[in-house]
Amino acid sequence: EKWLRVVTAIKKRYMDPENRLHDYFIRRYINNEAWQKTCKEMEISRGTYYVMRAEIHRAAEVYAVGCGAVKAEDVIE
Repeated sequence: EKWLRVVTAIKKRYMDPENRLHDYFIRRYINNEAWQKTCKEMEISRGTYYVMRAEIHRAAEVYAVGCGAVKAEDVIE
């Protein structure tokens, strides 16, 4: 149940069209698009792609710690 709250919070945050990572989130996590296609169509580098991915992962970690799905000391920096 705690992980469902994490998933719900992340989806809510990044499904918002006002969020700057909205398009990336939809391509990566909703459409399961290959990174090459995302980079080409969004006109971003592979490095930028992975920075965006890391930002979303970090947000998920923060939510997970906040709702008790994972202990803070178990989150790797």
